[in-house]
Amino acid sequence: MDKIRFNTISEALYIYSASDFKTAVLESISVDELIFISASTEVPRAAFRAAWALEHLLLHSPALLHQYRGQIIDLYTSSNNWSVLRSITKLIIELTKTSSKTTTLLSDEQEEGLLEKTFQVLAAVDCPIAVRCNAYDILFNFTMKYEWLARELRTQIHFDLEKNKTPALSSRGQKILKKIR
Repeated sequence: MDKIRFNTISEALYIYSASDFKTAVLESISVDELIFISASTEVPRAAFRAAWALEHLLLHSPALLHQYRGQIIDLYTSSNNWSVLRSITKLIIELTKTSSKTTTLLSDEQEEGLLEKTFQVLAAVDCPIAVRCNAYDILFNFTMKYEWLARELRTQIHFDLEKNKTPALSSRGQKILKKIR
């Protein structure tokens, strides 16, 4: 993507509100462009806004989420921007739900990448609470397939709650622990 197009889209993203992110926005900005900007490390604020736009567009359009699943997984596994990860983890939760038809379409390599990245996220001491909570849900979505994961997730949640018992972490952690039982 050329610099002028990148800057034009970035500026437009600063103006949009969440309610503006309907599929009509795709008439002027493509999903590919939003993914490209989300992966950018040059302008973290633009990356965040692009990921936020992706979240709002793709959560309300399962067909599009399915279509771009590989690119969303790649974005998740390669990003180190916590603001981007906050939005992209919500898409990964949706892609890994056991009720989702897309879970059966994930390759072993994609599953391995998702699990590895999610454990990296949880190991990061500077991981924001919202991303940490979303990581719990991602791992939980794999517990039906990988029974050992339930034990690991339970241990991780208990460890996190001992370190930092914020209301959000406590609420989501307890919710996941109840589901595991």
